[in-house]
Amino acid sequence: MLQSSGMNTKTKIVVTIGPACDCETCIADMIEAGASIFRFNTKHNSLKWHSSRIARVRRAAKKVGVPVAILLDLRGSELRVGTFKSGQLNLESGETVWLRPQDYKSDYKQIIVKDLNLVKGVKQGAAVYLDDGFLKLRVTQVSLPQGIQASVIEGGILKDNKSINFPGAKVDLPSLVKRDLEFLSMPAKQDIDFVGHSFVRSKADILALRKVLSKQNLKVAIVAKIENRQAIDNFEEILAAADAIMVARGDLGVEIALQEVPFYQKMIIQRCREEAKPVIVATQMLESMITKPRPTRAETSDVANAVYDATDALMLSGETAAGKFPIKTVQVMNTIADFSEQKRIVKKVECQGRNLTEVISFSALKVLNNRYFAVKRPRSFVIFTDTGLTVRFLSSLRPTIPIFAITDDKKVRDQLCLSYGVVPFYHQFPQGQIRSTKYALQFLKQKKQLQTGDRVILIYGKQWGVPGGTNTIRVEEIQ
Repeated sequence: MLQSSGMNTKTKIVVTIGPACDCETCIADMIEAGASIFRFNTKHNSLKWHSSRIARVRRAAKKVGVPVAILLDLRGSELRVGTFKSGQLNLESGETVWLRPQDYKSDYKQIIVKDLNLVKGVKQGAAVYLDDGFLKLRVTQVSLPQGIQASVIEGGILKDNKSINFPGAKVDLPSLVKRDLEFLSMPAKQDIDFVGHSFVRSKADILALRKVLSKQNLKVAIVAKIENRQAIDNFEEILAAADAIMVARGDLGVEIALQEVPFYQKMIIQRCREEAKPVIVATQMLESMITKPRPTRAETSDVANAVYDATDALMLSGETAAGKFPIKTVQVMNTIADFSEQKRIVKKVECQGRNLTEVISFSALKVLNNRYFAVKRPRSFVIFTDTGLTVRFLSSLRPTIPIFAITDDKKVRDQLCLSYGVVPFYHQFPQGQIRSTKYALQFLKQKKQLQTGDRVILIYGKQWGVPGGTNTIRVEEIQ
């Protein structure tokens, strides 16, 4: 039986909003259970539906008194099959089917794929996956532009508009589709914090989205979703261009061999830590809890191993959007993460000396680990931040004590909800030189985060409101 150890979990939990959890009470309960980021999947429902639910999340968070972040997950360019007269097609193992860009007179079963002619490099013998990989075909003949003939290897029922993947092939689809551009009108109106960019292939896709956002003068962070071979091959340039990364294991596990996914998950988490950029591990983490009140042992291990790898966040998809136990699922994930954080040994990252902010962060961690504090260790870090940069650098080192981030920018506060171990607060500061930090410590004391006698490690710049000006580390005891 899973039991909570009562500690404050530092690994963040992303939950997907759907019909199973879109009432205000349920949202509030999930926040209290440990949810920090709410994901809105624009593949489903209308712009109006998403707008109303985002407003509900904001109201629920305000009632609970905890800041949360909003992640708008774009549909992106992906191939999907068309529709069938009966709404589905039965594919039997061993039979021949044709993939067509449009209807042809044929004695064989046909699957319409509207953008099939944009798929390049499909070869005879190649695998084709349908419906997130649950159905498998083998290419027997390539006759584009007419179509592709294939044999059914693993059959089943194929329903309307399901996904289709051609591992190893190049798909010349645009970076953003019309539906994405429609939803990108939301960030300004709904105070979106993150935009998830689906099916990213290179930094050019990130730059294209950033251009759209900049035209609207939006301070929205971009989460690049790694879910195909091209994204793996171009990961370093994508990491440099994006603000955060998601290991989207659903499509990634179809586009590359399944046995490769755990390796790339670990590699991506480590590289994100080295670059001080938040990383999310997503897809099927507690999948069985869509219908059952407890996870499998394998799912429990999967969540724990992502925490042992030191990910910033874990994501729930269908488990909360459509599952029977959305609140309990968050509680279970929180409990697993809580225990795992206390048992792991985090792999260190090296200081590269790229800027003063990085050096300050590493220095602060050394202060924490100094033998002088062996008897009475500092209770937390307290960082005054204008942009969140110092906070993210320190977070990437995965310290064992919480990071209280104080900012006078609500957008920065909410975006820090994605960073490991960070407890963000909004608080307005007097402009000019910081001569005393007592008012901030008293603010945290009033919030019941600190108490008299606690030691804290303060990190700030002497001149408030100067981005990149962090230059002070000080140990102080709460009076």
